[in-house]
Amino acid sequence: MSPDNPSPEPDEMPGSVPPASATGDAESSLDTFSTDEMDQLISQKATSQPVEGVTKLFSTAGDPIKGDLAVHSFDFSNPSFLSEKEINQVKARNEKFAFYLGQTLSMELRMNIDFSVKNLAVLQYSDFTQSIASPSHVSLFKIKEISGVGLLEIGATLALAMVDRSLGGRGVAVKEPRLLTAIESTMVDDICQVIVDEWTHQWQDYIKLTGQVIGQETTGRFLQTSSPDSAILVLTIEASLGEVKEDIRIGIPYYSITPILSKIQELTKNAEKSSQSSDSFSWKSSYDDISVRANSEWDVKSTTVKDLLTLEEGDFLELNPSIVNHTFLRIAGKSCFLGEFGKNEEGVALKITKKLH
Repeated sequence: MSPDNPSPEPDEMPGSVPPASATGDAESSLDTFSTDEMDQLISQKATSQPVEGVTKLFSTAGDPIKGDLAVHSFDFSNPSFLSEKEINQVKARNEKFAFYLGQTLSMELRMNIDFSVKNLAVLQYSDFTQSIASPSHVSLFKIKEISGVGLLEIGATLALAMVDRSLGGRGVAVKEPRLLTAIESTMVDDICQVIVDEWTHQWQDYIKLTGQVIGQETTGRFLQTSSPDSAILVLTIEASLGEVKEDIRIGIPYYSITPILSKIQELTKNAEKSSQSSDSFSWKSSYDDISVRANSEWDVKSTTVKDLLTLEEGDFLELNPSIVNHTFLRIAGKSCFLGEFGKNEEGVALKITKKLH
């Protein structure tokens, strides 16, 4: 071609057809969701009306789902791993744990301290560690018989009050919470060891556990004992020491508590089967008015005859704190049941824990 008649550009060649947009054809032939439509689909509440923007949905088998669609919201960040029965079993054990912990620490601190169960929840590990107040005392503990590392959080105000009481003070609250010194942290770790021992002791009817405090932190920012999205069972108990009232939280990885729950379920099923298979007997109405003497007794430590003869009014006989867990119920002079003493509203009661014969 001459300079006066330049050659046409490729897109302007005579008889050429502009190329079709491959992307446009693909989009026009498929039903796709935009990001906004997907967000709308996920966040929309359950409804019996057709979901706006949804033209087709398929099951996992690849079959189209027909009819109106109902969308239900689900919080994946706080799943429920425990059944109602399992939660009730754990709560009952935790109530017992709080009661005996109060008795044990009251003797340890020589001052009355009360504990009450406040909450039991399943949280994500990252949510739990981020909710730890700063400053706090966080003890890391390991249960020998199960995997995982547990966390025990005590607020700085309560921790300092416990230290003050351990050193002979009145256990008063500090004006402003502060970081604990190395010596104070060591003393609080000793108290945390008592708490861990009581926590493991509550499961002794099902599985023998041994706990040990293995470390400490002052914040949850650097804790990496579990993966951030793993589930953790968090027990919150309220502690009252004099004028100080603060929460203590115990976090146990869910995979750590699973063997304990499995053992509880196994023993419960075996007990139900045993009860159903036991031979029944015929009860007669003449038995109703028979009087039977029932006594609750404790087996105290052995002593000598000489020491017994020297006992006088006003003397003290030292008893093991765990003796309330081993109370014998004797019927007509025969030990038939093993039980434990505890509070029952305004009074005390004996709870039967084991049948001996």
